[in-house]
Amino acid sequence: MSHPVSGLSGTDPSEDAPAPSLSLVTERPAALELTTRALGMGLLIGGLLAITNVYMGLKTGWWESGSVTAAVLGFSALASVSRRRGVPYTPLENNLTQTAAAAVGAMPAAAGLLGALPALTLLGTTVPGWGWRCGAWRWGCWACSPRICSGAGWWPRRPCRFPPASPPRS
Repeated sequence: MSHPVSGLSGTDPSEDAPAPSLSLVTERPAALELTTRALGMGLLIGGLLAITNVYMGLKTGWWESGSVTAAVLGFSALASVSRRRGVPYTPLENNLTQTAAAAVGAMPAAAGLLGALPALTLLGTTVPGWGWRCGAWRWGCWACSPRICSGAGWWPRRPCRFPPASPPRS
């Protein structure tokens, strides 16, 4: 049999080789992102961060979101466990752990425990416990409701507009 390229002769190697089996071709599984273990670890770390933020905020006036702390603690706890179980702990799961922990850890500041309520106490005004809980819940619902109720999602889906490219001036 002649080769399709001029000057070469021989047989076509594709005719002699057996076709590959489809069972050998495997698709790569999708990376896990929203898992119970990642969210649970984020909430657990966030609870610890919230407690430490209240203490540190009332003592020094400073608080930290704890995102780096949450990423390191979440990865160190869940990566070792997931290696033993055979299910890898993905970077997307670590991102969820970090985000959930930072959100829960920032709740004392959002509820007014680190700024407004101590200031009112220093002024001699007392705020009942149900008052600041209702206020924190109301502000949380107010901040989240427009985006959720409108169905628009958290990020706009339209492409970004860039200025048109203009030719260089000579």
